[in-house]
Amino acid sequence: MENSTTRFRQQMDSLPETIRHAGVTDPHRLSSALNGGGTELVVAVGSGGSLVTCEFLRLCRIHLLGAETLCLSPLVWITRSRLTAPPPLWLFSAGGSNPDILSASQAAFNSGCPRVDLLTANPHSPLAENLKKHSAGNIHELSGLTEKDAFLAVHSLLGSCLAMVKCFSPWQNRLVYQYHLLHLAMAMEYEHRRHRTNQVEMLFNKPHWLVLYDPQLLPSALAMETSCHELGLASVQLADFRNFAHGRHVGLFRNKQSTAVIALTTQQTETIWQNIRALLPVDIQSLALHYKPPLPWAALHAIGDVLTILERVGEHQNLDAAKPGVPDFGKAIFAEPSVLKLIDEADAPWRRKATVSHSPNWSSHQWIAAEQTFRRTLRQTVFQGLLLDFDGTVISKPKQPAEPWVRELFTTHLENGSLLGIATGRGDSLMGELRPLILERYWNQVLVGYYNGGLILPLSDSFDPSTLSTSQALLRLKPALDQNKQIQNWVANPRLEPLQFSLRPQDTSCVDELARMVAETAKSIGIFSEIKILCSGHSVDIIPVTSSKRNVLAKMVSKCHGGTPAAILCIGDKGGSGGNDWELLGSAFGLSVADVCDQPDSCWNLLPPNLSGPEGLRYYSQQIQWVGEGCFLFSPP
Repeated sequence: MENSTTRFRQQMDSLPETIRHAGVTDPHRLSSALNGGGTELVVAVGSGGSLVTCEFLRLCRIHLLGAETLCLSPLVWITRSRLTAPPPLWLFSAGGSNPDILSASQAAFNSGCPRVDLLTANPHSPLAENLKKHSAGNIHELSGLTEKDAFLAVHSLLGSCLAMVKCFSPWQNRLVYQYHLLHLAMAMEYEHRRHRTNQVEMLFNKPHWLVLYDPQLLPSALAMETSCHELGLASVQLADFRNFAHGRHVGLFRNKQSTAVIALTTQQTETIWQNIRALLPVDIQSLALHYKPPLPWAALHAIGDVLTILERVGEHQNLDAAKPGVPDFGKAIFAEPSVLKLIDEADAPWRRKATVSHSPNWSSHQWIAAEQTFRRTLRQTVFQGLLLDFDGTVISKPKQPAEPWVRELFTTHLENGSLLGIATGRGDSLMGELRPLILERYWNQVLVGYYNGGLILPLSDSFDPSTLSTSQALLRLKPALDQNKQIQNWVANPRLEPLQFSLRPQDTSCVDELARMVAETAKSIGIFSEIKILCSGHSVDIIPVTSSKRNVLAKMVSKCHGGTPAAILCIGDKGGSGGNDWELLGSAFGLSVADVCDQPDSCWNLLPPNLSGPEGLRYYSQQIQWVGEGCFLFSPP
């Protein structure tokens, strides 16, 4: 195939024309985007070959602006975007349709990125259409590309790099740009690129390539590593010249017959490479490619040489790099959409808060910042106990058996010496369900707040409800509610206990309306200030004003020994205003597996979309890391 014209050679032959004409439709806009950020940190995101473009942007910004750029793959960006203050973002993608880059763009908007710039040859791709929906999105369309990209996006790669150089001040000087542009175009003519890499034959029979690079030439080194693996030409390892000295020479020596060394140097690293080469055994084969200033043209020439090496080695292996033959499983993996499940704009944690907020002047950026502050607070806290609501959190509904993992969760906490508490709206009925989940030797270490915190006892202590004093406010309320025919129609068996009056409607969708009617009745007889009306997923509980699940939290904190108050992680489901976990989750470390309140510093639901209730608790429990006797860290993703 080496003497035949492959599709990839045709692409390479047309590169000089692309180089001469590459640009963007609106260079002033791209120039403003590239230069306007000053020295602030930005993030560049791309997959595969697009990471090369990310690294080229980094090279430009560090040398021209003295500014750093963090280059990440989409999945890394998605997992980090929830944890850090959102920086400006650059996106690079040849097709703009793969699930990874689409998820990355959505993660950017969910996290409140102040600006998202896309440099693309396809302004009508799904990625571009997504950016058009958001005020922070900016699309820069490449122009002058003479070939449509095949498997390797060579024209988009060089076109994107040249567009950036053309728009970066002071490199945008027309005379300087044109001078170097012509030299690059000439270097990519067929005869010139063959002459430039006339030692490539030494790579033909070497399945392993060790690429040692000058940091200024990292984009080209990354292009070689990425493309060689994508094409299956060779196994490539990257290292800068000095990192190579830290152990990689052992692997080279043991595999010297099958390994070739490729050195990419500039004036600042040429001497380092020459000294390394002098020390290497003579039978280790190497290819050195040297590049002269100025940047970024040295980096562009290096990328061109890498493409030429791919061309020549591919032809020797009878492989057309433009159409290498992608296996069916590879196509399926590329299109596999599970990464999209990490992103759900409508169900982002900050949106859950904003939806119930009574502060209409709060912007999305403020809510996003509050979420990040809350996450940071959780990550920086050492916890000594776990306090849980039961119904709706540990189990889905009353009388439903707990899953086996619940017993494991309880046992793990108690064996590690952590405090464990349960705060429930139920009375002694919970005791029979809770005790089988916990080894008897630990019962005395588990604190249970019955009747929404009206009675607090160790799990080891039994009690007789009939011996408790009944609240006078509840005694006055019962006959008033008995006279309300609508309430009587909704509630089959109202249950008055000493510390709680529970109304369970047959239709649970009536809970909120039932709570409103109870409140009106309590006001009409003058006892509203003496009671609390709480809603769970299945009932309305009326309790004395002195009762609170937060009493359980205070008792757990008092049981800890040490110089500072203990931090207790609290988890429940009804954290919204009027919910029976509202006070509990309103503490500094309150997490919800369902409803949230409107306070920015507490009661957040940090679960992934479509996860709630006991499965949400299980998810949270998987984020716990034990760090000492009775102590753990909680790291929300």
